[in-house]
Amino acid sequence: GNHEDAILSTVYGFTDEIQARYGKGECDSTDDIWDAMGDLFSVLPLCVRTDTAAIMHGGIPSDGFQLSELESITTEQRSRIRSMLDPGDDAICELVQNVLWSDPRTEHGIHPNEDRGAGIFFGPDVTHRFLTDHGLKYLIRSHEVVDEGFHCMKCSEENSAITVFSSVNYPNGEGCNYGAVINICSDGTLAPVRFRGYEVGSIRSHNEYFNRTMSYLVEMISQNKSKLLSAFEKKAETKTLITTKEWADILSSQLDLHEVDWLSLQPYLAPIVTEGLEGENVEMIDFMKFLSLHCNLLSNAIDECDGETMETLRQNHVLLLTVFKFLDTNGNGLIDRDEFRAGMKLLKKRFPNEHRFDDPDALFDSIDFDGSGDIDINE
Repeated sequence: GNHEDAILSTVYGFTDEIQARYGKGECDSTDDIWDAMGDLFSVLPLCVRTDTAAIMHGGIPSDGFQLSELESITTEQRSRIRSMLDPGDDAICELVQNVLWSDPRTEHGIHPNEDRGAGIFFGPDVTHRFLTDHGLKYLIRSHEVVDEGFHCMKCSEENSAITVFSSVNYPNGEGCNYGAVINICSDGTLAPVRFRGYEVGSIRSHNEYFNRTMSYLVEMISQNKSKLLSAFEKKAETKTLITTKEWADILSSQLDLHEVDWLSLQPYLAPIVTEGLEGENVEMIDFMKFLSLHCNLLSNAIDECDGETMETLRQNHVLLLTVFKFLDTNGNGLIDRDEFRAGMKLLKKRFPNEHRFDDPDALFDSIDFDGSGDIDINE
């Protein structure tokens, strides 16, 4: 998986877990264990094949891809790739990165995966050709949270791409998705098992669960402000007003949360504007007020950056903190200008081309509020 990675596993707390378990006492073996884990990550299998399925974390890396391409990668070549965020520029690095970072989409063909800044989007036609070429029925992969725990994209009458996600209420118990696993039966058929991560009564109250779910939805709205704004503006016929149904449909499609009953949640998320249209009172939503209510971006410090760029920064804030930890080599809690340049070189790989920073020094100056020449963790 793409989280079995020297950098991403740190982002999501694995390094901290090693420190908590093995970093105590005189025999602190944290560094040795972490180095060994990094070695292990770099040689884990990239794909497993059964009689009926190909199983990989992300998906098909290119049109016309053959499993023999993965078999040709030697252990030595694979072990040199320590992080998918900065894998290298040769064909092997690109192949490994795309296997771990790509996602299926219903649109035919191959397209750049600009949402992630790595990997590709592959359509049902590409999946069908891959499975047919290899005599398989299923592509089983993960990499994306799905509300019901698993999701099937039919590619033809004979084959499908299956997404299965086992982490419940992702991320960190703050979401509202099921988890699932898939059993591959002896006859080659699939038997998905869906589950929740708690017993009845383990959540203190309905209100606690509701509040947690609402926090997750507000975060999704905030992270996708520009995409939502564009969709709202296309739909609006009068000023900044749209109907409640239009509002709900756009949230459902743009956030890819089709199972959410947005209309029932509207009173908690978007105030109503009663607009007189053709003699009738129609409930409308002012989408600019709605977005302003929920979308407080990182700060006003970088006024020159457009909304989409700021959203990308927001989505990568955990990665920024991880880069901070990596670069603060002397542990003094400060990053100087040279360290920041190195961090931005790594982070910019996650930005779409049109939103990459060309001047890290200007960004450094805008974050260094006190003009000290160093950035602390609060800045």
